Amino acid sequence: MFEFLKSLLKSGKYFLFTDVLDRTVSFIVFLIFAKSITTALYGQVVTLFALTSIFSVLFDFGLPIFIQKESAKHNELSKIYSEIILLKIIFSAIYLFVCSFAFYLFISSIDIKLFLIILVITLLVSFGNTFKFFFYGRDNSRLVFKVSITSKLLLLVIVYIVFLYSRDVYLFLCGYLFSNIFLFSFLLIKLKIYKINYKKFDAGYRVFKDTFLLILPLGLATIFNILYDRIDILLLKYFLDFNKVAQYNVAYTIFKLSIIPFSTIIYPAFNRLSRESTNVKVLFLLLKKLVFTIIIFSLILVVMNYSIIPKLIPRIIGPNYFEASLLVPILSIAVIFIGLNNLTGVFLNSVNKFKAVMLATLAGLIINILLNIILIPKINSMGAVYSTILTEFSILIIEAVFVFKFFHENKIAAVKG
Repeated sequence: MFEFLKSLLKSGKYFLFTDVLDRTVSFIVFLIFAKSITTALYGQVVTLFALTSIFSVLFDFGLPIFIQKESAKHNELSKIYSEIILLKIIFSAIYLFVCSFAFYLFISSIDIKLFLIILVITLLVSFGNTFKFFFYGRDNSRLVFKVSITSKLLLLVIVYIVFLYSRDVYLFLCGYLFSNIFLFSFLLIKLKIYKINYKKFDAGYRVFKDTFLLILPLGLATIFNILYDRIDILLLKYFLDFNKVAQYNVAYTIFKLSIIPFSTIIYPAFNRLSRESTNVKVLFLLLKKLVFTIIIFSLILVVMNYSIIPKLIPRIIGPNYFEASLLVPILSIAVIFIGLNNLTGVFLNSVNKFKAVMLATLAGLIINILLNIILIPKINSMGAVYSTILTEFSILIIEAVFVFKFFHENKIAAVKG
């Protein structure tokens, strides 16, 4: 077991480094934001990022996950890459239109300039993620980490200068804009390493008939996942106000920051499980070791979230966010559920059980919306916290049923064979 964990950590170190870098820099920028603008304005920014992120993933259709899986399994990359990029361009055009319409319909009271810059930032993040996951599938997370360092340094420099001399929210957001332009452009250039042949680019109807229909369940699962992850922000705004949105977002951001270590396990595990997707015995042994590893990591993170982090929030961010420090210890209960349902989801995707993940996340979305609608009016922000915990638990149970079903069916098939 020790050798397995050592091997996993070695192969996953750059996934971890990239995740730590991204989340740490995001947290630093978030602190600067929180100290530089009013809680109401910060609540508007958070709401816009939630809205654009929902629609960005809505029209991503799980392409980053699918491209990681395919690039991990195959050496002939030109065909699958070209088809996915074609779909990505078409979906992005739809994203820009639909997201703009949703803004006009629901939150047009917010400054449209603020919306437009966040709309473009989110689109660039989406394109960057698609390329990052391509390199992840080729076990080239080291390159992604190196590019991310430069990108995040650019962001920090711009944000720090703005903090010193202006503190204008639009200039802050320009840091995000230029940082993501650099990341996207550099990764696009580096694709030449794998000799992508654009002459094999197929723009026909078959792209939609084959590739699109193949990824549809995965895409829907990703959509449901981002919806239940972000819908609480929008519901808090609907039932309460931007101040409550800001308090909950602080707690949830710190909570998400604390589960970074899971990336060391999940990304390399996906590559390994995808490569062994036809060997049921190896899959079972891998899954057992991964479950044990996730549980150990989870227990450490729960203790940290419950006992250490809440004390730091008022000191680091300021007394205005004391309410956020009360939410984090309760949120920590969800850590083990998130870790395990990430693993079950990755396992099911690796064996092409996209529909199982889709059904589990759809159920989670429905549960999350219902619980938020019931609990937020009664217990304010704590309602969103309890909804998150119960949603993650529900998804874990449903996905675990599908995992057991997979092994049971394949055991019977092996006996018959």
